[in-house]
Amino acid sequence: MGLISIDNERNILNQIANNDEQAFVALFNGYVQQTGKIVFAITGSKVQTEEIVQDVFLKVWNERAKLPEIKKFNSYLFILLRNHTINYINKQITERKHQAQYANYVEQTELAPDTAPMAEHLEKAIDRLPTQQKTVFLLRAQGYRVQQAAHFFHRRHPLRRRENHADAHGLQSKNLVVEQSLYEQGKDGKGDRR
Repeated sequence: MGLISIDNERNILNQIANNDEQAFVALFNGYVQQTGKIVFAITGSKVQTEEIVQDVFLKVWNERAKLPEIKKFNSYLFILLRNHTINYINKQITERKHQAQYANYVEQTELAPDTAPMAEHLEKAIDRLPTQQKTVFLLRAQGYRVQQAAHFFHRRHPLRRRENHADAHGLQSKNLVVEQSLYEQGKDGKGDRR
């Protein structure tokens, strides 16, 4: 099962390499049905098929400078399509496994009658955390990765970036807050900043 080359393909690829969007539309239209049939035969989902085909053609556009060097574009496109479809399916399988593990965990947690005091104790402990740690912990509990949670926090609290920077270098963030307070007192004329 392969892809059949479209008419005037070499010329179209050269035009795309020169940023010709209309040539790209011609390439897309020439291959979209063939690629869609192959992916749909594997996924059985119209939505997934459209997403995969769109991602593959986006990759073709993003790497358009390489197109004149490709000898058999139909084979190249087929391999891109195959690899992207496999990666997409593997990602779906992994996500489903994680969802099933989480559902199993929730079910076990709900069935255990003696977990209520532990959950209450955990909530109290979370409430006692400093604001930054509490925010990151809650974001992690919602499924954010550490970097995503940190990024979210940095965008919302620019002053905290300096605290994180200080922590990363083994310094106490409390000292930084105290220094910030002293600085603000000095700016207001209420204190002497040296």
